[in-house]
Amino acid sequence: MVILTFMKLIKAMATVAGFTFVSRILGFIRDILTATVMGAGAVG
Repeated sequence: MVILTFMKLIKAMATVAGFTFVSRILGFIRDILTATVMGAGAVG
C-alpha cells in the first residue's frame, strides 16, 4: 500500500516536471519569435 502511494506521488511529480519543462521550452521559443518580429538579431 505504501509503495503504491509512493509510486503515485512519483508519477504526479514527473507529470508536473514534464509540463514545466515543455512550458519553459515553449516560452523560450515564444521569446525568440517575439525578438525576431521586433527586429532583434542574434548577439555576435
